[in-house]
Amino acid sequence: MLAEQAKGYFEEGKKAIAADLFHKAFAADPEPGYLYSAARAEHRGGNLESAIQHYKKVLTLPRKGSAFFANPQAAIKVDIYLKAAQQELERKGAGPSGPAPPPPAASQPKAEGPAPRPPTPPTKRITPAVRPPTAPTTPRISNSDEKPAIVRATAPGDDQWKRPAGMVALIAGAAGVFGGGILAIVAAGDQSDLDAFRVNPDDLDSKFDSKQITVDEARTRQQAVNDRITLAWIAGGAGVVLAGAGAWLFASSDAATAVRLTPRGLRVGWRF
Repeated sequence: MLAEQAKGYFEEGKKAIAADLFHKAFAADPEPGYLYSAARAEHRGGNLESAIQHYKKVLTLPRKGSAFFANPQAAIKVDIYLKAAQQELERKGAGPSGPAPPPPAASQPKAEGPAPRPPTPPTKRITPAVRPPTAPTTPRISNSDEKPAIVRATAPGDDQWKRPAGMVALIAGAAGVFGGGILAIVAAGDQSDLDAFRVNPDDLDSKFDSKQITVDEARTRQQAVNDRITLAWIAGGAGVVLAGAGAWLFASSDAATAVRLTPRGLRVGWRF
């Protein structure tokens, strides 16, 4: 996953590579968290102009359905880092500027007679340097503890089918197990009623009493009991397989989980 690779490079101090991978992740899945992480990597790497541009873009992205903006403090945090990057860029671009050197004095023609009095040099007026206005102070957040916002999200159309398919399989599996159980109970009752017609009801191998039931009728009823038992095994087995497959599909679906970075840490939950 590109975001996971970018996180590894970010923690190793390779901010440029991390920013590039976060941009690729954002191109594949327009989740604002990826673009924010790219801006943080550029900010930490000293590419302030690009970081400012991408901070601003994050604030203009749609917030509905975004795991990153699910945190109500996300937009405030982006704005804080945007202002910090702008201040750093202003300090980096400001430099000392001294007064321009005076132009060389024009050469005077020699005149006969007493030497003329040298002209008085003009008095240089020194203007005190004016400090630029101080920008409003914004809360300072330590960069040492800042981690890129990794948002685990599934690209549209990737495996979002797994969750509904898993739910259908779970329901069908439960229905199969329930139906198999009902068939098994009915078959056991029919078998008990049929055994009552034997000469010795306590001996399941004894013959049927011909005065109470004919041989053909006993065979027909026994075959019906056997068919119900077979169907019960088939329904129950298919139900177990379907339920297991549905549970696997639902649990392996990335669309069923949401992971987002919050001020208190990483939060994992289920989205329904």
